Amino acid sequence: MSEKIEITQGEWDHLHDVILDATWESGKLKLSQQELESLFDELPSHIKDDVYHWGINDTVVRDNIYVWYQENKLKQR
Repeated sequence: MSEKIEITQGEWDHLHDVILDATWESGKLKLSQQELESLFDELPSHIKDDVYHWGINDTVVRDNIYVWYQENKLKQR
């Protein structure tokens, strides 16, 4: 894994946008910082590694988060 970098507010905003895209139909339009951090902690290590290397706004990273969220979080509802 590459060296860990600090996740900026802009990166958190991108994560929020990915989750908003995945949950548009649910009516949950605003996630708190705590919810975003908790969600990030649940991501598989390979996705977190990509976040630290490429950033959350990278297209492939965003797509992987989107797919993971739909497959692992939305199906639990």
